[in-house]
Amino acid sequence: MKRILFAILSIFAFSSIGAVAQYNESPCRAGWGIRANIDINIPGHFRLNGESVKMFKNGAGISLGAVYSIPVGPYFFFQPGAGLFYDTYRYDNIVIEGDSDQGRHTTVDPAVRKIGIRIPLHFGYTLDIWEKAAVAFYTGPQFDYSFYGRVSASDDIEWGEPYSEDLFGPYNQRRFDIAWKVGVGIPMNRWYVGLEAAFGLLDLMRTDFTFHENRVSLTLGYNF
Repeated sequence: MKRILFAILSIFAFSSIGAVAQYNESPCRAGWGIRANIDINIPGHFRLNGESVKMFKNGAGISLGAVYSIPVGPYFFFQPGAGLFYDTYRYDNIVIEGDSDQGRHTTVDPAVRKIGIRIPLHFGYTLDIWEKAAVAFYTGPQFDYSFYGRVSASDDIEWGEPYSEDLFGPYNQRRFDIAWKVGVGIPMNRWYVGLEAAFGLLDLMRTDFTFHENRVSLTLGYNF
């Protein structure tokens, strides 16, 4: 059994050495790159006991970071990265009770803003389509940590009770999130353009409700 295992590992090792050399000749060669994303944030519904409530409107965001491509065979690659993000979305017409005798109320849509660190870990497959360009398909987990989170509304709103802007305080959101990403990109010489989606895996609420964030991003980049 040990001899068989050693033989398999030896074959894999020698194949990988040749594959890396071949991979380095492709447009998706090993090395550093920078990535800038334009995000469309798609917050999910609040869910409890099978019931679903739409709490938020979609929003926009940006992120900027670096990646490092590691070839694994002639067509596969591993690409870790790290960067900063700024994401926004809004509550969807929250009703604030006013004068109950006159039946008046106020509707507001406070903005949610987050700033944090984003660490994607991509595993992908590269298909060469011509000499200096390729199509890369990838997937993998992404880890987010928000060190800033605020909920802001117009100053002239009468909340009727003490109002806090801290997203991670009375709003009970978690700072840490995990998403699963899928995407496709086109490296062209040293330039890169891609489209990707991130599906939230972690419940962001510290209450009985559950809530996940999702995202679609247009990616622009440059490979060194």
